Amino acid sequence: IKFQNVGFNYPGNNSSVLKNLDLEFNQGKIIGITGSTGSGKTTFLNLLTGLIKPTEGKIFCDLIDINKLNLNWKKKISYVPQKTFLIDDTIKNNIIFGKVEEFDTKKFDDALKLSNLEKFIGNLQEGIDTFVGEGGAKLSGGQMQRISIARALYNSPEILIFDEATNALDDKTEKNIISEIFNLKGKCTIFLVTHNKNLTINCDENYLVENKNII
Repeated sequence: IKFQNVGFNYPGNNSSVLKNLDLEFNQGKIIGITGSTGSGKTTFLNLLTGLIKPTEGKIFCDLIDINKLNLNWKKKISYVPQKTFLIDDTIKNNIIFGKVEEFDTKKFDDALKLSNLEKFIGNLQEGIDTFVGEGGAKLSGGQMQRISIARALYNSPEILIFDEATNALDDKTEKNIISEIFNLKGKCTIFLVTHNKNLTINCDENYLVENKNII
C-alpha cells in the first residue's frame, strides 16, 4: 500500500487535516499508529479504507489506485471500530453477519479463539445461539467488543484494522487478544490504531500522526 503525496481537507475548510503523506506499507506487516485525539488518525483510516478520497495525491495497492478498485478494495478489509454495532440476534449470527450458507466451522472456531470468546461462550447455556438483545443489551461492553473482533477475523481479511478496538476490555483480556493478533503476522496486514503505546512495542513499524503528517 502506497500513499503518494496524499493530502486531505474537508469541504468548506481550507486547512488540511493531513498533507504531503508519502508512506509505504508492506504486505503482512503489523503497523502501529498512535497520535493524540484530533490529530488525524480517523481521517488516515478513512483514506486507507477508501471511505473518503484524497484531495491531493493518490493511494495505491500493488500500483493500482484504490479508488479504481472500489468495492474490490473494501472487500479486502475488515475494520474493528471503537464503537460496536450488534444486531438483535444470536452471537453466531453477529459474527458471521448473514453468511449462513457459507458458514465455515474452522474459521468460526479460530475467530472465537483469537478474540478470547471461547470461555465466555462455553459458560452460556445456549452457547453461540445466545441472543445478545437489541444493540447487545444483554452483554457487557467488553463482550460486545470481542464479538466485533471475532466478526472481523471470521472474514479472513487481507487487511485488518483495529481502531482503538480494545478500549472497552480489561487489561488481561486486552493483552491476550493483542497477543493472539500478533500471531497473525504474515497472514494479513494489520493496522493497530491506539492511544496505548505499550500495545505497539512489538509492531514491525510504528507511526505517529502529528502536525498534519505521519512520521
